[in-house]
Amino acid sequence: MQIGIPLGTMLGFWISSLSLQISLDWRQAFYFQIVGLSLCLLYYVFSEDDQFSIKIREERDQNQSFSTVLLSNCKTFFTNPLFVLSMLTLSQLFFVLTGVQFWMTDYLNSVMLMEYNLASQSFLIISMTAPLTGVYLGSQVLNNDVGNKGFRVMKIAAIELSLASISLALIPHFDNLEMILVLFWCLLFFGGSAIPSLMGIMITSLQREERTSGNQLRQLFFDLFGYLPAPAVYGYVQITSGGLTSRKGMVMLSCISFLSLIFLLLAIYKKYLSIKMICIDLNESEFRNKLRSLSHHSGDNNDEYQKKDFSYIRMQATSHKFKQIIHSHYTEQIEGDQLSENESPLIIGMESQRIRNAYKSQCSYLHIFYNVSSFIGRRSLENDLFMIKDDQAQIRMKSQNTFELKLLGANHFISEERFGQQQQQQQ
Repeated sequence: MQIGIPLGTMLGFWISSLSLQISLDWRQAFYFQIVGLSLCLLYYVFSEDDQFSIKIREERDQNQSFSTVLLSNCKTFFTNPLFVLSMLTLSQLFFVLTGVQFWMTDYLNSVMLMEYNLASQSFLIISMTAPLTGVYLGSQVLNNDVGNKGFRVMKIAAIELSLASISLALIPHFDNLEMILVLFWCLLFFGGSAIPSLMGIMITSLQREERTSGNQLRQLFFDLFGYLPAPAVYGYVQITSGGLTSRKGMVMLSCISFLSLIFLLLAIYKKYLSIKMICIDLNESEFRNKLRSLSHHSGDNNDEYQKKDFSYIRMQATSHKFKQIIHSHYTEQIEGDQLSENESPLIIGMESQRIRNAYKSQCSYLHIFYNVSSFIGRRSLENDLFMIKDDQAQIRMKSQNTFELKLLGANHFISEERFGQQQQQQQ
């Protein structure tokens, strides 16, 4: 299956060269393509269904109609923003690369007035070296990825796509043949290096059971919006803007390349938001579990603070100006509970660096000096946020269902509106 792309490219250029020698009309190649695709379509239509049936299939999918499965798959794929944006990026990138490869020889011959044999040889060297080395580099970057589930790869792909777009945008503005050949090489090199990363990002954005249908859908998009329209659109722009000597076709391709870069930047932004939400959820889950484990150490049944269903762990701030902050022990019990006037919900999920900044800006120098040793080498969330008052307090808290915890920088989590109202009441 992998040999289909280079084999089809080689046959396409061979047929195009034959059509130019016979009729001197570039449209003959498209006529041959239409006839070939029509024959393939007729073969699929009149073939038996057993030849294309998938033996390994879930039983529920066999009972569903084709339209139901198709609508369900489309809804699943098109509600995945990362998959859609990656697919659009690759479609536009293939549009640009196909248009450049199809019309590069004609551009060098008609616009730059290079000899046809020299233009063909230059194209042969560039097309053999630039894409292969670019794809190899991109695959190495993809294999060595160790960061944030592909987020680093997306940023590298954005840099590569930016360099490819800049190289293409500079081609119409130069008349130096050597410079144009270098820019063509950079375009195919950086464009090819971005393809493996974008392919990996698009496929990994789907669930394992969705990847088969996702591959079919993305190939359909690549054919309809990438490979198929690129040569015809370039030729139409050339004809309407002054003939084969016009440079408007390259300008059009450069605009499409920057459009693909915009799609990729949007995908990076969506990926950043998803990673940020995952980190916050993980920090919140870990923090809740650790606070729940702390609450299980209390065992005095005669404590005056004990309740039948104790749902809060109270943390008292050191300063009297700070409010008392409560944390929900059981999430289902927090609904319907009324907070007192001097209480506010605890905000969870802040990064450790932001907590340390809150310490520096809102705590006294005495507290910072006292706790500087505890900052070094401590990564757990509850150690960064809270500190047990002293050993005697620990012994006393074992006989209670509530813990007296010292919260440094508590007003970092307090609602500014309530705190301002409290200050006005004190004045």
